Amino acid sequence: MSKKTFFISLSIFFILSPGLILAADNSTLALTITPPLLKINMEPGESLATAIKVVNNNNYPVTVYAKAVDFADNGSGGLKFLNNGNVPDTPENQSIYLSQWISLSQEKEDLQPFQTATFSFSISVPLNAQPGGHYAAILIGTNPPAETARGTEIKVSSYLSSLILARVAGAIEEKGMIREFTFSPRIYSGGEGNFRVRFDNSGNVHLAPTGDIKIFDMFGKQKGEIPVNIASDFGNVLPKGERTWDNLKWAGDDFFLINRYRAELSLSFGDQAKQTEFATFFFWGFNWRWLSIIGGSLLILLILIILFVRFYIRQSVKGLEKQIKDAEIARKKAEKKQTNRIESMKKTEEKKVIDLRKKK
Repeated sequence: MSKKTFFISLSIFFILSPGLILAADNSTLALTITPPLLKINMEPGESLATAIKVVNNNNYPVTVYAKAVDFADNGSGGLKFLNNGNVPDTPENQSIYLSQWISLSQEKEDLQPFQTATFSFSISVPLNAQPGGHYAAILIGTNPPAETARGTEIKVSSYLSSLILARVAGAIEEKGMIREFTFSPRIYSGGEGNFRVRFDNSGNVHLAPTGDIKIFDMFGKQKGEIPVNIASDFGNVLPKGERTWDNLKWAGDDFFLINRYRAELSLSFGDQAKQTEFATFFFWGFNWRWLSIIGGSLLILLILIILFVRFYIRQSVKGLEKQIKDAEIARKKAEKKQTNRIESMKKTEEKKVIDLRKKK
């Protein structure tokens, strides 16, 4: 592993300070530790000698202290220290806790300005070590750990750490599964979106799942690919723990009106036998701008159609009323004409009648 400087927060798995520690004179203190992570595979009864380096990046001398402390998953993707590094020396603890296998060459070092100190230590795995993952951190701080510790707490803000992930050979169980795979926002309307992946490690060794998310539209055309935990030494998931990646951003897709997307997640893990877990998530995309334009246009068209129909009905009613009125007028005229004709005929007939009473 290349030696790099990392200042990584607890929330992303590694317990390191931000690189700045408040000193007694209210100035800031900057320290660098390398390597921040050490992964090792060991056999029961095997020993390993290695070291970490600490750099004083200040223009004044400082004294730093070192201590080995076990850690485990805290249930929310971060870490918690166990027993504050004070593990009783029993055969059972010797088989479990990595801190019991670590011997530091020194626990204190005086550093001149910009000086580098080397903390050598050895790891000796006991013959009765339990197979699987064992985890500890070499804490480096400006105060003795005994002075800053209370119960099971350690003031992480005052410490840097180099984490050790050890795998002891034996009955290794590599088991994991995808617990959650979602996308936000649930209704996509363009622009940037965000995927969330939660992975659960139910085995007895740490896992580093890697893979990608592929996004397809409703026609099967790929619209993006997002790497998950690729090219990172810090994406480990501890046994019986979980890890969440919730900042997997997708640049988005420029679609017309409506689209149904399919996101496919694949994560591979395991050193003994490569395993792959899959998950699929569907979500809808609505282009509200175009939907608003088209919806508004359809609404205006509908209103115009309604107005036109109403106008047509009114005109039709008026026309029908006029026809009825004209028909009534024509009927009355016809009746009057008929009446006049009858009256005229009556008068004509009366003229033709001879009044015999008047005739002599």
